[in-house]
Formats: sequence, C-alpha cells, structure tokens
Amino acid sequence: MSTPTSFLPSLQLRVSFNDHKETVLLEDIVLLTSNGNYTSITLSDGRTVLTCRTLKHYERCFAKGFVRVHRAYMVNRQYVSFVNHSQKICILSNGQRVPITQRRFMSISKCLEAA
Repeated sequence: MSTPTSFLPSLQLRVSFNDHKETVLLEDIVLLTSNGNYTSITLSDGRTVLTCRTLKHYERCFAKGFVRVHRAYMVNRQYVSFVNHSQKICILSNGQRVPITQRRFMSISKCLEAA
C-alpha cells in the first residue's frame, strides 16, 4: 500500500528516536497509543517512538486527519482499512486491530468510514 499523501508535507513533528532528534511527517504516523503520561507513536515504516507527551496533547495538535477512537488510542484516518462493527474495532493498513469505544462507536465508525 502506498503512503497517503492527503496531508501537506510541511506538517511535521520533532521526536527523539534512538538518542537523537528526528523529524516525522504527520502523514507517516499510523497510530498513537497512550502509555500513562507518555505516548507511543507507530510510524508507517514499522518503527515505534515513545514521547513524553500525553495522548490528549496530540489530540489537540492533530485535530485534522486523526480520530481518538478510544481512551488509549488515536488513529490516522488515512490508514484505517476496515471497521468491524460486530467486534467494534478498526483494522489498520499495517494489520493492527484497534478497539473503538462502545459509547461513541456509531459516530466514530461513520467518521472513519468516510475517510
């Protein structure tokens, strides 16, 4: 699958990766996972970066193109391949299965399917 190009290339994030700073394009972010006061960022090339910001911080920064599907997960809409209504999960293009909160399932699933 090719990398989505719906974002402007100027949208970038500076993160620490293996003891050095690196610039990551937002279009390369597949999934953000909460880990307490840290966030794990899964990239399209398979790498995972741990940052010292909360998921709530990134939710405010990445309003366009990203959807908070669960208390612990935020997905890039461009990487959502399928929404499974019976299991209440979304399946990403890299094969990851991400749960969708039951309380807001209908509105979130409509938003994801519109991508």
